[in-house]
Amino acid sequence: MNTVEVLLSFPPDHFPTQPPSNAAYDREIREYVKKIDRVSASALIKALDEQKLAEHLDPLKHSIAYLYTILAQLQAISPAKSKTFPDELWSKLSIFCTSFDPVQIRYVGTEFCRLLEFLNTIARTYNSPAMPIQLICAAMLRMDPSCATLTSTHLLYIRLCTDARALEEALPILDKPILSFPGTPMKTLEEQPLCAEHLVSNGYITEKSGLSTEVTQDSVYEYYILGAMIYIALRQWRKALTFLEHILVSPTQNVATGQMLEAYRKWVLVALLVEEKVCDRKDMIFHLLKKLLKPMNPVTDLSQPAGLPRGINGEALRRIRSTSKAYDAISEIYKSGNLFRLRAEAEAGQGLWQDDGNTGLIHQVILHFVEVQVINLSKTYVALPLEHIAHHLGETPQAAEKYLNSLVASGQLNATIEPSNASSNNTSPILRFHHGQSSGPLARSEEQLHADLLAQKQRILELADHLKDADTRLSLSKEYVDFAKAKKDKKEQAGDGGAMDLDWSGAGEDEDMMGDLR
Repeated sequence: MNTVEVLLSFPPDHFPTQPPSNAAYDREIREYVKKIDRVSASALIKALDEQKLAEHLDPLKHSIAYLYTILAQLQAISPAKSKTFPDELWSKLSIFCTSFDPVQIRYVGTEFCRLLEFLNTIARTYNSPAMPIQLICAAMLRMDPSCATLTSTHLLYIRLCTDARALEEALPILDKPILSFPGTPMKTLEEQPLCAEHLVSNGYITEKSGLSTEVTQDSVYEYYILGAMIYIALRQWRKALTFLEHILVSPTQNVATGQMLEAYRKWVLVALLVEEKVCDRKDMIFHLLKKLLKPMNPVTDLSQPAGLPRGINGEALRRIRSTSKAYDAISEIYKSGNLFRLRAEAEAGQGLWQDDGNTGLIHQVILHFVEVQVINLSKTYVALPLEHIAHHLGETPQAAEKYLNSLVASGQLNATIEPSNASSNNTSPILRFHHGQSSGPLARSEEQLHADLLAQKQRILELADHLKDADTRLSLSKEYVDFAKAKKDKKEQAGDGGAMDLDWSGAGEDEDMMGDLR
């Protein structure tokens, strides 16, 4: 068989009329990959030039052959000699990344990752990241629409988006929840072919599939830190908070890593930006009375930031907080409701904020403090003269009106500014608050609310499927089998009247569950 015949030999002609079983498909495609691996890059280039191979290749039908020919052409390009990237090759890359058969490509994972790495190199070498970013994203979502298995490509893509300042382009990947890592086949389960349907993508994105290089603990930390920084830059505070919490709750044996320290300091500030209120006078009095009437101790320290994620290692947290007192002070002052103290503390710690790269977050915390004060007025008043709000903010009426318009435009405040009533003695414009989502600039129709509910329902159903798969995997793990056996033995020893603990909480100690990722 010549080169063209080898490349076009899969899929066989009888596949469309007689769909093969998973076992037959797996066997056929593995034999095909062995054949194509023996074809040299020079032979592929020659076939493209002399035998018009490109005219016969369909990127969907002949995905593996198409991938190999593109890789051969990319290897032949020397960035040092060529100042521009060939338009013809751009076209081929675009067609392939948006139309390849993901099932075929599961069998050539190493080559697929090489292609994405080439795109990353092209973006950096030619200083033109826009097209490579779009193609890498399209290829990742086509290979795994859920993007739920964290791979080395996730980190490559987020690094590229960060370096290129293409922050919004990172969202299609970042917004997909990570549910698993590249898997290792369980000995208690029969390994399914790569072409089979898998509930979770780590069924085919495995350690030996080539679709990802090794994912280490540092890789996981870096992915979530960069993701949190992107969300912070885009002011998506809740998502940033979730990413930072993933780092804080990572299993550790009483050790506080540098990444955890960085995540905690950002977490303290972002948590304030998620807060929808600051202390009013009643809260301040209650807080002071509680301090006077109840002695403080390390366990129930009221200055500890509220809402810390469950599961964070206590010893690691203690060590982190001992070196982050300035951040905890900002949090405590913010919640006390004292704007002047907050500004003074922010001014005093400028050097620290700058060293940590958190100056922008400190500035946002102060702005948010003022925003929340305005928003809280809507809980008491239906409408207020603009000059009263300006006095409350310590601004001129013109500056206050500009500020309030910015809050409305950003969706932070559901209110409108109306001219004063002609019969009223007050000539100041009126800020009228709108409650709920039925009126005002933030009003939403029933159709929009219904669409939101349907989308939320779909996310819950998807999560339920993933939880079901995780539960099945847990029940088949060695640790759970050992626990079930021990429980059975204990039941036999206790007899009918004996009491026993029916809860299983793992190993019973703070085990380093991510040790295998180092």
